[in-house]
Amino acid sequence: MLVRILVQKEVIKPASPKKTDTGKEIPGEFWPEGYQFWCLDASNPPEHRMEETFYYKLKPEEKDIYWGKAVDKVMTVSVRKIIHNEDGTRATLLGSIVPDTTRGAGTGSVPSTKV
Repeated sequence: MLVRILVQKEVIKPASPKKTDTGKEIPGEFWPEGYQFWCLDASNPPEHRMEETFYYKLKPEEKDIYWGKAVDKVMTVSVRKIIHNEDGTRATLLGSIVPDTTRGAGTGSVPSTKV
């Protein structure tokens, strides 16, 4: 599923301890910190947009390209999965950013790896 997102801000999720299936923390084991964009849906037509804000979780290779350059920009994301936190109040999109190979096409678009 392709979604156009408007990046509102960049968020760093701090490292958190890993847990067993029963919810007990595993001593000395941590999930790495996560880099995410807090977003709005900018897809068209407007009446089909998701009404709530959501997060897009950056892959390590995407962080190097887009982190620090994407706020107030619109980009296309190929979504492969939507996950929710434990109480179901926060959606996070997992997928890949589709690079803009036209270099500047569209208002505020983020170029590909030539940023």
